[in-house]
Amino acid sequence: MARGVQSQNCSAKLTSLTTCASYVVPGANEGRPSTQCCSALSDMDTDCLCSTLRIVAQLPNQCGLSAISCPGL
Repeated sequence: MARGVQSQNCSAKLTSLTTCASYVVPGANEGRPSTQCCSALSDMDTDCLCSTLRIVAQLPNQCGLSAISCPGL
């Protein structure tokens, strides 16, 4: 049960990051992130954010697609 609550909490926090969307879209030139974006990011749990990034990185493989390779990262 704790895992389910933890997952819901992570999902809610990820949803709050939508305020940062205009700063992370390729080609966006929004300048500095808004106070709302920075606040949402500061409220993020590191485990939630890192787990989400790991899952996203695995999606292409799980869909039978080539792995994503990002130059410079």
